[in-house]
Amino acid sequence: MGSEFSLGQRWISDTEPELGLGIVENLDHRTVEIHFLSNDVARRYMIQNAPLTRAILKTGDTVHDIDQNQYLIVSKSHEGDLLAYHVTPIADENDQASDQRSPEPATSTSNEALSTLLLETRLSPHLSFKSARDRLFCGQIDKLALYNLRHDLCKYSAGIQQSDVFGLLGAKTSLIQHQYHIASEVAKRHAPRVLLADEVGLGKTIEAGLIIHQQLIKGLIKRVLILVPENLQHQWLVELLRKFNLQFSLFNEDRCESTPDNPFESAQLILCSIDWLAQSSQRSNQLLESEWDLLVVDEAHHLTPATDAHDPQTMPIECNKYALVENLARQTPGILLLTATPQQLGVDSHFERLKLLDPMRYHDVTSFQHENDNFTEIAQLIETLQSCQGPEAVVQQITEHAQAHLPADQRTAFIEPATALFSNACPDQVDQFEANKQQLIANFTDLHGTGRVLFRNTRASIKGFPGRKVHGIPLKLPEAYRNFDAPVASALCPERTYQDNKADAAPNWWQFDSRFEWLAGFITDKKDQKILIICHHARTVLNIEKALRTQFGYAIAMFHEGMNIIERDRAAAYFSDFDDGARILVCSEIGSEGRNFQFCHHLVLLDLPQCPDLLEQRIGRLDRIGQQETIKIYVPYFEHHPQAHLFRWYHHSLNCCERLSPAAQRVNNENQDEILALFFSSDAYTEADSETAPIDALLEKGRIHTEQLNLDIESGRDRILEINSSGHFSTEQVIDQIEEIDSQGMVSTLFTRLLDQYGLRTDRINDLTYVVKATDEMLVAHFPGINQDGISITFDREQALKREEWQFGSWDHPIIRDSFEMFLQDHNGTACVSLYPNKKLPDGTLLVEFLYIVDTPSNSSSGLNRFLPTQHIRILCGPKGQDLSERIDFETLSNSLVDVDKAQAKSLVELKADEIRALMGHSEKHAEQKLQLIKEHTQAQANSYYDNETSRLDRLKQNNAPVRDSEIEFFTEQKAKVLTSVELAGIRLDAIRVIFVA
Repeated sequence: MGSEFSLGQRWISDTEPELGLGIVENLDHRTVEIHFLSNDVARRYMIQNAPLTRAILKTGDTVHDIDQNQYLIVSKSHEGDLLAYHVTPIADENDQASDQRSPEPATSTSNEALSTLLLETRLSPHLSFKSARDRLFCGQIDKLALYNLRHDLCKYSAGIQQSDVFGLLGAKTSLIQHQYHIASEVAKRHAPRVLLADEVGLGKTIEAGLIIHQQLIKGLIKRVLILVPENLQHQWLVELLRKFNLQFSLFNEDRCESTPDNPFESAQLILCSIDWLAQSSQRSNQLLESEWDLLVVDEAHHLTPATDAHDPQTMPIECNKYALVENLARQTPGILLLTATPQQLGVDSHFERLKLLDPMRYHDVTSFQHENDNFTEIAQLIETLQSCQGPEAVVQQITEHAQAHLPADQRTAFIEPATALFSNACPDQVDQFEANKQQLIANFTDLHGTGRVLFRNTRASIKGFPGRKVHGIPLKLPEAYRNFDAPVASALCPERTYQDNKADAAPNWWQFDSRFEWLAGFITDKKDQKILIICHHARTVLNIEKALRTQFGYAIAMFHEGMNIIERDRAAAYFSDFDDGARILVCSEIGSEGRNFQFCHHLVLLDLPQCPDLLEQRIGRLDRIGQQETIKIYVPYFEHHPQAHLFRWYHHSLNCCERLSPAAQRVNNENQDEILALFFSSDAYTEADSETAPIDALLEKGRIHTEQLNLDIESGRDRILEINSSGHFSTEQVIDQIEEIDSQGMVSTLFTRLLDQYGLRTDRINDLTYVVKATDEMLVAHFPGINQDGISITFDREQALKREEWQFGSWDHPIIRDSFEMFLQDHNGTACVSLYPNKKLPDGTLLVEFLYIVDTPSNSSSGLNRFLPTQHIRILCGPKGQDLSERIDFETLSNSLVDVDKAQAKSLVELKADEIRALMGHSEKHAEQKLQLIKEHTQAQANSYYDNETSRLDRLKQNNAPVRDSEIEFFTEQKAKVLTSVELAGIRLDAIRVIFVA
C-alpha cells in the first residue's frame, strides 16, 4: 500500500468528505499525514486500510486552481507520482458545481495543443466530492445497506408528508376520537380562530397541543404564545414537553429583567402567566410589539370586558386580561381560547369571547341568540336521520322537514343534496348508505351557527368514563388542633399550623393525627393495590413519605413542587411499575398537576381544597378516559369541624365528588361569603343543633340551587354542536389512519437501521423498545437528541402511555425527524456498486439505477409537501439506455444484489466509466419525462383540493356560517403558490447504483 501514496498527491477522506481536497504532507512506512487546507486540519492514518480515495479528475470536468481561476480539463498525464492536468481557461469564471460538465468535452489534438499544464498540487482545496457522480467516479463507494436506507427513508417520508395525519402521529396520548377529530378539523385551517370548550377531563389541553404540534410541523406557524393562569403554568409546560415534545420557554419577570431588549423576541414558543401580564403594562406592551402566529389562552371564561365584570374588586385585573387578549387578537392570525364553562357567566360573557375570535361576525348578541335558536329543528332532524335505516327513509325525513320548517323558495336547495346522494342508492349496499348518511349529517352540522368556531363535548355525549364512589371517614379531632389563630388554614391543613408552631419536644403531627392512623391501616388493608394520596402542602407530602417509610417500610413515590421534571418523571415511572415499583404515590396540590394515573383507582384526599375546581382537578388525576375501574375516593375528616362541613358541601350540596357538576363552581362562588362565615367560624366546631342550623340551611340552599342549575345546563345542551365536536359522523377516518401507520412499524425499522449505520449503541428492551446511547465510535460528532446518557424510546403507543420516562417514537418525533433529515442531506448511500447473480442474463451485463430528487424552489409554499413532497424518481437503465424500472421493482432487485469489495468496485467503475456516463444521459431524459407526469398529476390534485375547499367555504359563508374572508383568500393564494412551485420543479441526481450481472 505504501507505493500508493506520494508527497503532493491529492486525496479525499471517505469518512469526512466535507473536509475537501487533502494533500499528502508526511509519509513513513506505516502512516500517512493528510493536510486538508480548506479546514486547516491534518489527519494521520494507518496506510493499511486508510479510509481515503485518490482524487482523480476526468476529461471534461471543470476545476479551480488555488487562485480560483477556472479551467476545463482536456486530458491528463503523469509527472512522476503526481497527476498533471492539461487544461484550458474558461472565460466565464462564475462558480460551477463540481459535477457539472462541459456540453462538448474538449478532447481534440488542437485543444490539447492550446492547453496549459496544471499539477494536482495547485488544485483548489475547496474542491468537493459530495455529489453522487463525483463519489462514484472517485471510488467513494457505499454499501448496499446505506443505499437501500437512503431510498427507503425518502420513499416512506414522502408518503407520510402527504398524509392528512402528518403532525398528528407523535402525540404521547391515547387515540380518543373527539380529540383527534377537533384537532384534525382545526389544524388544517389557515389561522384557526376557535373556542375549545370540552367539559373538564375531556382533553382541551391535548386538543390544543395537537393543533399547535401539527401546524408547527407543517410549517403553517412559527411563533406561538400561550397565556395561562399562574397555577397552570407548570402543568402546561409538562404536558407540552412530555406529550408533544414541544419545548416552550416559561417567561416571568425575572427572565424579562435579564434581557435588555424586548424579551419576547428571544424565543419562538413562549408560555407565561396572564395574571402577571395583566398587572404589568410594560410587559403587556412589549408582548403587543412582538408578532405571533398563534395565540392560546386557557381558562378563557375569566376574560371579562369592563361592561361585564361582576365583582368591582376584581374588575381592574380581569378587565386588563380581556383588553390584553383583545389587543393581541386584533394582530394575531390564529387564536385558541380554552374553557370548560363557556357560558358560566351567562350568554353575554360567552358572546364577548366569541367576539374576540371574529368581531365582524359576532357584533350583536340579540341576533346571535336568535340565530342559535333556529338550529333546534336541525338538531332534531339530525337525531332522526341517525336512526334511519334506508335511502327512502332519509329522503322522506329531509322532505318532511323542509316542508314543515322552511319557506317554499328554500326547500329545493335543502332537499337536493339528499336526493343526489340517495335517489339511486341500492338498499343492499349498507356501507355506502352509512357513508352517504354521515356525509349528509356532516353537511348539516357544518352549517351550524357556531360549529366552526366553537367545539364542545360533554361527558353525557362521550362514552368511556368510569363511575365514582365516595367514602367519607369521620374522625375525632385531636386536642392539639383546637383554637388556632388562622381559622381557614388551620381547618383545611391543621397539621401545618401545628408543625410550624410546636415546641421541639412536642410530638410530630403524624404521631397523634387520627387521619394518619387511619391512612396507615387503610394502606395495610389494601395490600398490593396502587393508592394515590393528595394533600395541599409539599411539606405534608415529605412528612407522610418519611413516616410511612420509616414506620412501616412501604415503598413510596412522591410528587411535589420542589422536584424538577426529571425527578417527577422518575417518580411517575416508579409508581407506574407494577413489578418492582411503589404502590403508594403522595402528591402535593401543585406537584401533581399535569399527571394522570388511570391505572390506579384508589384516591385518598387527606385534606380538601378551597374550591370545587381544584377538587375536580384532584379527582381528574384518575378520572380520565381509559380508567377501567370505579374510582374509590376516600376523605378522612374531623367530626364537628370545618372539614366536615366542607365535605358535606362538596358531596351533598354541590354534588361534585361522585360526578362532574357543571354548576358547582358557580354556586360555590355565589355563596363564598356565607361559607367563610359559617364553615370556618368558632361556631363550626360545636355539636349543638342550634349552632349548626345555619350551616344546615346553607347546605340545603346550595343543594337546591345546584340541582336547578345543572338541570338548566343539561336542557340547554347544544346537541348539534356536540355532534359536530365529537366526530362520530365525520367522514375523516383520522384514528384509522394513525392506527394503520402505527401498525406498519416502518418508522422503528428505519430508525434502528439508521442507528446501526451511524454506530450508536442500541440495547433492545422488547420488540419495539430500545435504550439508545451515543458512543465514541459514532460516525458523527453529534447525533440529534442523543448523548452518552442515552434515551429510552418505544414505538408502542400503549407502552409509551404507561411509562412516563419512555419517549414515544414516531414520524413526528424531533429526534427521528432530525436524524432522518441529517442522513438525507449528507452523502450517505449516494454511490453504490453491486453484483446481480442472474442466470438469465449474460455475465458482465451493465445495469445502472439512478435516483433523482424532485427539486422545488427554496421559497416554495408550506403547503407544497402535501402534494409534492421530497421524493425520488427511479430510473433503471439497461445496456441500451432503456428504462426497466417498471419491469423490475426496487425491492425485488435489492433483495437479489450483493456487495462488491471496494477495490473491485473502483476497478469495475473505471472499466465501465464511459458506458455509465452514457447511461446517465439516457436516465436524465427518462427522469424528465416522469417529472412531467408527476407535475400534471400534482397540479390536478392541488386544483381539486383547493377548489373544493374554497367552494365549501363559499357555501358556508352564503349560509351565514362564521367564515372569514381571509380563510377563502388564503386558499386562493396557496393554490397559486403551489401551482407555481410545481411548474418550477426540476430534477437533481441524488444517488447511483451500478449493477453488474454475475
